[in-house]
Amino acid sequence: METLTVVVKGIPELDAALMEKLPNQVRSIIRSVLVEAGEWMAGQLSGAAPRSPSDKPHPSGYLAGSMRERMSIDIDADSAGVYVGPNADAFYDYFVEMGHRIVKGGYSKLTRAGARGPGHEIGKAEPHQYMATVFDTTHSQWQEIVERGLRERLGLNV
Repeated sequence: METLTVVVKGIPELDAALMEKLPNQVRSIIRSVLVEAGEWMAGQLSGAAPRSPSDKPHPSGYLAGSMRERMSIDIDADSAGVYVGPNADAFYDYFVEMGHRIVKGGYSKLTRAGARGPGHEIGKAEPHQYMATVFDTTHSQWQEIVERGLRERLGLNV
């Protein structure tokens, strides 16, 4: 799974404003900004998610519809982050993003020990790295959303 890291540095007035607020207020501000930025990123990912033919196990658009921001927000003294990606029902997103072998008649052509299993490899599914592409192309926009949200909520000049 892709990880997006944004570091905002060199903004002394932002640091000063954060220090003026009580710790709980700061956490609340950071959480609300990350939720807003996470929802925006989930929309970007949803728009870029590939659609499948209707004969697949999940209907076309299922992966796109599964995008949501997860509130696994981790805030400590040095960093804060939010996970954005498909929900657990769309576990196969990893295979879409990274590609995989297509095996018929069993679980795998090879086992971890290298012994042959009952499966027969009939092809390969090429990677569709839509998440990595979205993260790469929208990184600066996402960073602006976070920075603008922090400035607005802290009452700094926008």
